[in-house]
Amino acid sequence: MEIKIPKIKKIDGGEFWMGSRTSNYSSETPYHKLFVDSFYIGIFPVTIEEFKYFKMMNNSNFSKKIEIIQSNNEPATEVTWTDAIDYCHWLSNQTSENYRLLTEAEWEYAAKAGKDLFHPTSTGKISSILANYGNNVGSISPVGSYPPNPFGLYDMAGNVWE
Repeated sequence: MEIKIPKIKKIDGGEFWMGSRTSNYSSETPYHKLFVDSFYIGIFPVTIEEFKYFKMMNNSNFSKKIEIIQSNNEPATEVTWTDAIDYCHWLSNQTSENYRLLTEAEWEYAAKAGKDLFHPTSTGKISSILANYGNNVGSISPVGSYPPNPFGLYDMAGNVWE
């Protein structure tokens, strides 16, 4: 099994509105303007195949439940924060590039594609055609099953909880 390097994209920095004007969740407020510097992001979420390879190379077990239920092209789930950090460090060592987790602001900027999208989809609207939503909730789709957002990033809305 050969290491799969995630497809990444440079996102030019910029100013955007972070948070939500209409949310009932305090974690999504206050709605405020913020600037982020340029950064790189994976075009797709990390897949089961990519994460299994990392775990295998580090003599770690991957959840048997996940191996049985999910296909290799679905996003990795039940990954701890520590596992995600370890994956970034391992990938950095394998490629001599600097991989890291995004900040909350970088993730939201990427998800909203630098715009004031209400939902991080290709149109800013939400439907079962644009994201794993509605009747699809409860199942996981292979990465890239839905249209990308305006930055060309897939699965920023729906599919799995980040």
